[in-house]
Amino acid sequence: MEESPPRDPRDVLSGASSADMTVAMLINDFLEKYVEAKGLRSGAEIRRRLLKNVTPLIGPIRLADLHRRDVVRVVDAIMKRGRQIEANRVFRTDARNVSVECLPRRS
Repeated sequence: MEESPPRDPRDVLSGASSADMTVAMLINDFLEKYVEAKGLRSGAEIRRRLLKNVTPLIGPIRLADLHRRDVVRVVDAIMKRGRQIEANRVFRTDARNVSVECLPRRS
C-alpha cells in the first residue's frame, strides 16, 4: 500500500465550507466525535488539557491562518508554568489525535 504525502491542514481545509473552521471548532469536533464517542478512560483528562491549554490561547484562530508560532505560544505558556510533561502530552498526543481524527481526508 502506497503512503500518502503529509497533509497540510491549510490545504485540506481550503474548501468553502471549512475555510472558516477555527482551532476551537476543531477541538470541540474532536472531543465530540472521538473522545466521547469512543468513551475513552482518559477522555476527561484529554478534554481538560485541550480546553485549559489550547482553546484560550489559539481557539479563535482559523485553521487556514494557524502557524507554528501559534503552537509555540501554547507550549511556551505551559512550560512557563513548569509543566513539561503536560506540554508534551498536549502536542505529542492530543494535538496529533485531533488532526488525525477530525481533519477531512483527501480523496
